[in-house]
Amino acid sequence: MDSARRLSQAEAAYVKALQVALNDVLPEAFATVRERAAGGCGSEVVVTGHALKWDMVPYDVQLIGGIVLHQGKIAEMATGEGKTLVATLPLYLNALAGRGAHLVPPSNNYLARRDSQWMGHLFTWLGLTVGCIDDTEPSTPSAGRPTGATSRTARISEFGFDYLRDNMVFTLEQRVQRSHAYAIIDEVDSISDRRGPTPLIISGRGRQRADEKLRQFNAQVVQLGRKQTAVVNDLIGQGEPLTRGRENGVRGRGPPVPGAAPKNKKL
Repeated sequence: MDSARRLSQAEAAYVKALQVALNDVLPEAFATVRERAAGGCGSEVVVTGHALKWDMVPYDVQLIGGIVLHQGKIAEMATGEGKTLVATLPLYLNALAGRGAHLVPPSNNYLARRDSQWMGHLFTWLGLTVGCIDDTEPSTPSAGRPTGATSRTARISEFGFDYLRDNMVFTLEQRVQRSHAYAIIDEVDSISDRRGPTPLIISGRGRQRADEKLRQFNAQVVQLGRKQTAVVNDLIGQGEPLTRGRENGVRGRGPPVPGAAPKNKKL
């Protein structure tokens, strides 16, 4: 317990120090994103199979929106005010730590793919690697699930299912998520309203070794249950003659057997 406490304290101190460092480099990081976006103006980028002209440079008010998102707060922006571009600022800043940064659009696979390709050009210009996850992607690292990207885009449900699957693996190498360091949730109010009451449920087959252990333990539990039932029935049989004829011939009840068979009709 003492080692676990020291580890927890060390992790908390690391996160606090890292946050201070990121805040210190925020102006330079945001300026880097803005200048690189300006440098790409006029170039042609391909987004979901269509050629587009890059002409986006963050405005000052968008820089403020990026600061708010970096601070873990909610930034309310109307459609057309450049939420997609604003997200690149704090994503780049937090990706500098090498722990991974995530963008979570709620609606559909198309938006996840579009945003990863559209803003992915800017991230690539900045030296980051970009990954996109949708429900058509394989769900394990060995099958090609993108795990090493410094910036990833995925629907909220896919992140949720990856989290659940990671809690079912047998080795660390089978996990697809790294530590949960930083994420931007697009349309967070919509996710809270629609997704909050709906739990994510996942099930899967265990390995053969796990199935064998299950069968072994299940047989032992069944055998134990049968022996317990036999003992309880024997005790009830011994106690019934001793409780008859008490008080005007009314059949009494013997003392219960604590925890043995609470649903036994004779108890």
